[in-house]
Amino acid sequence: MKSESRAAMAYIVGRLLTGKNATAVFDYSRSVHVSFSGYVRV
Repeated sequence: MKSESRAAMAYIVGRLLTGKNATAVFDYSRSVHVSFSGYVRV
């Protein structure tokens, strides 16, 4: 899986599991913060 896809999946799953309004995840494989914006609804 590409690191971009993995970061996006981690962001979505994290939002759904925690219910917190995060804006980024840290990609340890690339050592960068990956920012996101938008809505996550079930």
